Amino acid sequence: MKHLVSFVLLALAIYPVHSARRYRIAAEECVQYLKICPTRLEQYLKFIFPEDRETMCFMRCVATKLNLWCDRKGLNWAVLEDRICPSVREKVEACVCRKLDLIDPYDHCPRAYYAFRCLRNYLQEIFLFKNLDRDFDDGYIVKVPSSKELIVPSCASCSNSFNPLTITEMTQKLLQCAKKCQLCSLNLCDRTTDPVVETPEFQCTVYCASICTGVYSEQKGILMDNLYAQLARCETRESFDYRLGLCFGRNALPEGSSPQAVVFQQYFKCLRGDYERFYSSNLEELLQIPGISKYCF
Repeated sequence: MKHLVSFVLLALAIYPVHSARRYRIAAEECVQYLKICPTRLEQYLKFIFPEDRETMCFMRCVATKLNLWCDRKGLNWAVLEDRICPSVREKVEACVCRKLDLIDPYDHCPRAYYAFRCLRNYLQEIFLFKNLDRDFDDGYIVKVPSSKELIVPSCASCSNSFNPLTITEMTQKLLQCAKKCQLCSLNLCDRTTDPVVETPEFQCTVYCASICTGVYSEQKGILMDNLYAQLARCETRESFDYRLGLCFGRNALPEGSSPQAVVFQQYFKCLRGDYERFYSSNLEELLQIPGISKYCF
């Protein structure tokens, strides 16, 4: 059982490659029980968990079946504590308290989802950057890849004053960052339902573009005034700040996380829908950019 718990803990919370038999069975049962489109099962078996309601309820269902989660008590530390040292448990519990304070106490799906996000974030400190290969009795192997060091390009051409960018200006800066970060493939016509491939090159591109488009500063962090001017459209400033503030809070990373990780995990995942709406509403102009067909498929 300990081996299974170790595997599932990594599988659900970190960065797995293969699934355990019990996870597969639980996943299949939950997809059927929740009447989730069967085609999503393949995504879940690859441990891709988009931030949508359906996935949140799937995570809750699977974690409950594997005895890792209880709606009343939260994370099942009786099962988890043998795998996690007390100092890490304290950090995870503090993170869970912060995140779940922002969520309706009776809305169990996002509560389970974000609790495991906290668990993932702190376990990454232990496992993710140590290039670990772990064998388990069931014959499965979890390979956690080492982080790939990338030099984030500077953006000296960015001015201190901000004017909202046109779709052409934003795309040019984005493609410049993609080239500097050695990102080989970028789809500007991607949909929110499609999973984001979390590669170092993509995170580097997002970080670089955030700086170069004037919505993030290495000194000041996220620049809400600029974001609102660029993306808000008809939304009031109060609504914009409140909506994103809740999302940023739910996705907050542990203190000491790299700026690239914070921009990608905490900010980009909350802002992805806003940027996609910006691109879709300016699609006609986007398609007029020379060579854009390579980035719109």
